[in-house]
Amino acid sequence: AGAVSIEGEGSFAGLSVDGRADIDDLARPDRPLVQLNIQGADIREIEKLLGVEPGEPGTYQLLLDSELDQGNWTVDLRGHLGEVTFDADGEASGLQDLSQIDLNIHSKGPDMGHVMRLFRLDQFRQEPFEVQGRVLRDGPNLELQDINMDLGSTRFDLDGTLRDFPHLRGAQVELEVRGEDIESFRDILGLPGT
Repeated sequence: AGAVSIEGEGSFAGLSVDGRADIDDLARPDRPLVQLNIQGADIREIEKLLGVEPGEPGTYQLLLDSELDQGNWTVDLRGHLGEVTFDADGEASGLQDLSQIDLNIHSKGPDMGHVMRLFRLDQFRQEPFEVQGRVLRDGPNLELQDINMDLGSTRFDLDGTLRDFPHLRGAQVELEVRGEDIESFRDILGLPGT
C-alpha cells in the first residue's frame, strides 16, 4: 500500500481530534510517526461505547507522540480518563517485530473497580490505586521490573523473568503482597481457602 501522510483536526459531539501521522506502510505500519491529541468533555460517552455502566462525569484526553530516535521507534502515551491518569513511554524496534521492547508505565486513580470493568473484569472493589513499573523484552526473554501496585491499603510488588515468553516454563517470578486486607484478594489471586 505504501507510505502515506495524514494531517487534520475536527470535532464531533464533544470529541475533538487534532493530529498528524507519517505512516511508513499503510497495510503493515512498522514505525509510524504520530502526533495525536484526542479530548472530550464527557468520559461517560466513551464508557457507553465500550458497553460499561457509565461512572462519574469527567473530561478525557489522550496524547500520543511517536518518533524515531537513534534507529528505535519511541512512543509516549499520556493523558487522563476522568480522574484516572496514565503515562506510558517506551521504545521498540517497530510494530512488526515486537521482540525488542522497553516500556515504562504509570497510572493512578480513585476507583480500580471501575477501570477493570472496562476490561470486563468484575472482581475488583472501588478502591484508589496506583500502578507503575517497567517491562523489557529481548527476544524470548521478558523482564518485569519493579511492577508496584497500591490498591487501597494493599501493596503488590512483582518482579520476574520469563525466559521463554510467551510460555511460562523456566519463569522466575516473585510476587509480594502486603496489607491489612489481603483476604479480600483471595479469589483474584486464585488462592485456596474459605
